[in-house]
Amino acid sequence: MAALRFESHGHIADLGQLLTVHRWSPDTVSRVTFFNSRTSQLDRSAGATDLVVADGDLAFLKVLEAPEFRHSDVVGVIHRAVERDPA
Repeated sequence: MAALRFESHGHIADLGQLLTVHRWSPDTVSRVTFFNSRTSQLDRSAGATDLVVADGDLAFLKVLEAPEFRHSDVVGVIHRAVERDPA
């Protein structure tokens, strides 16, 4: 996360600073909750989730099945060249 940097009006911040996930930035206020789709665990309890951004097709499907996100808007970021099994 620290390798990806953004600059605006002379201020530079890496992606970890902008997202401020709770355990990635313990000295700052966290604005994002991290959901590990492999373990189905959130990094902390934060109440209702309005928006979920899922990275990858498997994470997207896992989020859609998770009861804690049943009232959330879900955006899936999926590479358009990913191989899919015919249904």
